[in-house]
Amino acid sequence: MDFSNIDVEAWADEGAEMCVKHPVTGSLLEDANGENVSIWLKGLDSPEAKSIAKAASNALQNGDNAKLEKQGLDLLAKITMKWSNVSWEGKALECNPKNVRFFYKKRDWVAAQVLEFAKNRHNFFTEPQSD
Repeated sequence: MDFSNIDVEAWADEGAEMCVKHPVTGSLLEDANGENVSIWLKGLDSPEAKSIAKAASNALQNGDNAKLEKQGLDLLAKITMKWSNVSWEGKALECNPKNVRFFYKKRDWVAAQVLEFAKNRHNFFTEPQSD
């Protein structure tokens, strides 16, 4: 078995699209034009996620809940690459670190979906290309 073909870190770093689901019904959320609300994410095996996770682990060991929450939002901000059809109070919400932290803090059920998606390696797996 050639393990050089199984590079979960590289797959996670490429990212994948997650379609946001309603927190109760589980149906895909759409904008007014019927387009899916999507968030493109890096996986938790990506280098960015690993560096933040290490800092969060230290905060957890020290019992620093405020720092742990900040580290959690930092992690989600680092792995969020872009999004589409996300708005707040009727206006498109630009995908930048400040807005990502704001959005995930205000809608923790979206943050929970992001975290679940990002930790599932299957979401980032790509078949090797054959020539």
